[in-house]
Amino acid sequence: MVISSLLVLVATLGSVLADTQYRSRSDLAPPILDVTIFDKEYLNDSEYLFFAPYGPNVKQVGPYIYDIAHNELVWSGFSYIGGPSFNFQAHGDQLYSFEGHMNTGTGHGHGHVKFWNSQYQPVGELRAGNHRFVDIHEFQYAERNGRTTGLIEIYNPTNTYDLSGYSPDSTWIIEAVIQEIDGVTGELLFEWKSLDHVAPSESVFGLNSSENSAGSGISSDTAFDYFHANSVDKIGKDYIVSSRHTSTIFKIDGQTGKILWRLSSSNKKADFDIDFTFAFQHHARYLSSFAGYTSVPGKTEIISFFDNHAYSHGHTDASSNSTQNSTGKVALLDLENKTATLLHQYEPPQPISAKSQGSLQILDTVTGEAVINWGSAGQVTKFADFTKVVYHARLNSGDDSVQNYRAFVLPWSGSSSEDIAVIADGSTVYISWNGDTRVHQWVIYESATNSAIGRGLRNGFETAVTISGKFTTKDFYVEGLDISGRVISSTETNLYLRIQ
Repeated sequence: MVISSLLVLVATLGSVLADTQYRSRSDLAPPILDVTIFDKEYLNDSEYLFFAPYGPNVKQVGPYIYDIAHNELVWSGFSYIGGPSFNFQAHGDQLYSFEGHMNTGTGHGHGHVKFWNSQYQPVGELRAGNHRFVDIHEFQYAERNGRTTGLIEIYNPTNTYDLSGYSPDSTWIIEAVIQEIDGVTGELLFEWKSLDHVAPSESVFGLNSSENSAGSGISSDTAFDYFHANSVDKIGKDYIVSSRHTSTIFKIDGQTGKILWRLSSSNKKADFDIDFTFAFQHHARYLSSFAGYTSVPGKTEIISFFDNHAYSHGHTDASSNSTQNSTGKVALLDLENKTATLLHQYEPPQPISAKSQGSLQILDTVTGEAVINWGSAGQVTKFADFTKVVYHARLNSGDDSVQNYRAFVLPWSGSSSEDIAVIADGSTVYISWNGDTRVHQWVIYESATNSAIGRGLRNGFETAVTISGKFTTKDFYVEGLDISGRVISSTETNLYLRIQ
């Protein structure tokens, strides 16, 4: 049986696929990446791609770390998490992801945030306050009075809001809840509820509209999702929240919860004269500077976000028939003159319209280096600067149904807590170590004499080493050495070598 791998053979301005079996890990069936490298000069061997694809044709749903510069899978997180993974990324020497249940029909989830150390061992969880569940869309590190905190979102169906003015038969609506949680104690530090500040009339959808796909409001299962929060970030002591179903980004007062401003090209309550359009956006983030412009407290603020400019109900549709591309946008807000100016727009290297999900990660605010995850389209693009594309990747080649909520390019050093995987076939030994980033060379020793009988430089996720020389037994062991020759880990000393 052939097992699909993440190994990608790359060629400048060419797209090459690999379908390679991992002999040492035949249990792994990670998705195939179809990667086009546009400029090898800008590949960075110290950064890794973090993503978590899902869909009917993804054999093993879960978080993945991938090294495009060296054409290798670094870590398969399949079985490390219960269910699909969302917002998977690294923060320092830790990994984190949403873990729980996701409803693809509505695009909501119920669970918690799970954390692993650099050995891929679980080290903690963050749960919502007030007996609620964390949603799939967001966990963002923040700071409050010197304390490390986490920003999360909650989807709360409620029938306590009067909807009679919108529909006589509807009683259920989804209230978006934003919380800031202490990262150590789990204490709830701040909570904001959308229905206290944003009326359902601001929604793009209406309960009486025949085109409404945000819920009928008849029951808790079909509650009217008028707001659909999908990101939260902090600006000083205040917050910015992206609302997909109002096509609006809100700034919220961190003390009172009052709306300080609305950024939108369609909301009648918008506060800025805007020179661009956007719709159904995701992943709004505050930037202190960009391309020579600076955020000045009380005067200017810079916001980046992923502009879907297309829509689907929940995560039910991967592709879009929209004639307008999704893009990454960076905008300068003039708080005094109430203007919003587009500073830059990242375009896809080919036509892409993402009906749902997506992210824009600004890696360098001076050069414009960035990463765009095209959400429901299941693709990722790395930019070297404002326009130059380094690579473009399809996250499960030949599968138009694959989706990926967010993707990030980040530095990472992993030292796996798994055993080194070894299988010998004749005089060839296949070696891999899921999650490790440090091994530079594999050395095989005869157990009886501790003599080296084979060695090979690491070559991707799995390395094939040929045995040579004379030896007296068929028992052997393997050591992994770092680039300085230091032994990082070794196998047991009684592995059996079959000689043909």
